[in-house]
Amino acid sequence: MYRNKNILAVVPARGGSKGVPFKNVHILAGKPLIYWTLELLQELDELIKTFVSTDSKKIKEIVEKIGFKPEVMRPDNISGDYAKDFEVIEHALNEMEKIDNKKYDIILMLQPTSPLRKREQIIEILDLIIDNNYDSVWTVSPTDLKFHPVKQLKIEKGLLKYVMNEGYRLPTRQSLYNTYYVNGLAYAFSRDCIIKQKSRIGKKTAPFIIKEKVINIDTLEDFKKAEEYIKS
Repeated sequence: MYRNKNILAVVPARGGSKGVPFKNVHILAGKPLIYWTLELLQELDELIKTFVSTDSKKIKEIVEKIGFKPEVMRPDNISGDYAKDFEVIEHALNEMEKIDNKKYDIILMLQPTSPLRKREQIIEILDLIIDNNYDSVWTVSPTDLKFHPVKQLKIEKGLLKYVMNEGYRLPTRQSLYNTYYVNGLAYAFSRDCIIKQKSRIGKKTAPFIIKEKVINIDTLEDFKKAEEYIKS
């Protein structure tokens, strides 16, 4: 419990992965990728209950080696390539509330693919959602103006077109407004957002802006870059 709130951290770790087989347990700097997230949650064990959501016996065994026991395996219908994060979060919340016979006020989603998050960031995110009664908080990073969405192009029938109509007005750099992209470091949701609004992005969703580098791993090249960053 943190500040009289029951907190549940959901760590999604399915076995299937097109880019890197068993990506969530692929070795990063000497240990399975998911360990980076779980070791952080061990530091927060008195404040946060953890639910590892996996459909894989292999991942379950690896997770159990450092003291986490997935109570319920993720069902097949929310384990494929097109499974939605919301479905995984909702399943984990419902199952843990049955097991623990209590309601969780705030649900965190911490994906193993962002291994270098910090304890203080998690605490600040929890404070933000609690103090302001937000439906959810997403971590985001500023978009470089070179890649501003107004400048983005798509190809239709072999021809270039702007994604947004604003692009045709050829705005100057000085007139561009700030935009942000989801960096995947952490998400926090109120119980109401998941159970009643049935959404990851509620009516009141706040940003937690991170200006420093965020490591997010999807490919073997990302693993190499992450190892270099850790060593440096």
